Amino acid sequence: DLAIMILGLAVFLGGHSFVSLRAQRAALIARVVSLRILGFRALFSLVSLIGIGLIVYGFAHYRASGLIDIWSPPRWTRHVTVLLVWPAIFCVMATYVPGHITRVLKHPMLV
Repeated sequence: DLAIMILGLAVFLGGHSFVSLRAQRAALIARVVSLRILGFRALFSLVSLIGIGLIVYGFAHYRASGLIDIWSPPRWTRHVTVLLVWPAIFCVMATYVPGHITRVLKHPMLV
C-alpha cells in the first residue's frame, strides 16, 4: 500500500532530518544518559531500519496489488525536459572544469 511506503519515507527522512537539529539531538543524548553516543547511534540505526523496512514492505505490497496511475504527465513535458537537461549538464561539468561559466555563476551546480 502506498500509505505504508509514505509512512516509511516519513520515518526514514524524519530520523535523518532530526540529526541536523543539533540542540535537540544533544538534548536527547543528554536525556537518555544510559545510551550515550553509541546508544544514540544504535537508536538512530534502528529508526532508519524501521523506515527502510516500511518502504520495502509498502513498495512490495504496491507492486503486488498492481499499478495505481497517480499522475500521467502531458506529452509536451518530454520536450521541456530534453531542453532543460542540456544547460544542467553544462552547469554540472562547469563545476569541475574552471572557466568563464564558473566565474560568472560562482557555483554552477546550484543553478
